[in-house]
Order: sequence, then structure tokens, then C-alpha cells
Amino acid sequence: MSRPGCLVAVVDVTAEKRPRFTPPSPGIASLVRRVGDAAGLTRMGVALREVQPGLAGSNRHFQLVEKEWTYVVSDEGTVRIGPHRLAVTAGDFVADRRVPLVLLEGGERPALALRARAIPRRASCGDP
Repeated sequence: MSRPGCLVAVVDVTAEKRPRFTPPSPGIASLVRRVGDAAGLTRMGVALREVQPGLAGSNRHFQLVEKEWTYVVSDEGTVRIGPHRLAVTAGDFVADRRVPLVLLEGGERPALALRARAIPRRASCGDP
């Protein structure tokens, strides 16, 4: 029996280098596997992010509309929330609550984090 499309082996999902839309930024480097897209999710973005040691996984940012969360899967790092730098380890959960944050800064080894966000439905012509 073949696997249904909703069941995805993470190792089979192509890893994309980040940052993606901006020129390479010093101090930011991660690999992202967009597992939600691979599984066919359309209203939720889910990605496994590997943050390189000593580097940040994203630029400092916050969401105006979307809700986002991160679960640290393995190893350790630092999350920047507003003016604070807080240690995180495997098993920690971070919710984006409209506070500027840097997703994760890796420790001595690459850190893995599962990150998800809701994708708002876009209104189209004819929607009530």
C-alpha cells in the first residue's frame, strides 16, 4: 500500500536555505523543511527549522495578523522576545503574541524547531 499524501517523511522534504527573500544577512542561517506544504495543508504553515550553531534562525520580526508558535524539538538555543534573551531547550514552546522576536539562536550544535502559523483565508471576488 502506498503512503497517502497527508503522511510525509520529513527527510524527503527539500531543505531550503534561509533567509530566502532578503540578501544573505550576517548572523542568520537556517534550513527549513516546509512539511505542511508537502502534506497539502493550505490554511496552516508548518516547517521544521534547523538553526545553525551561533546563528539566528530568522530576522527579528512579529506578526500583525497571523499567529505563530515554535516548539524546540532538539538541542538548545536562545529566543529573543522583545528586549529579553531567554534560554530554550528541547521541549520548550514559544507563542508569538505580537511581540518582536527572533525565532531561535542556535547553541553549540544545530537546534531543531517545529514552527507553525495560521494562514488567513484570502477574500476573493464574490465572497460574502
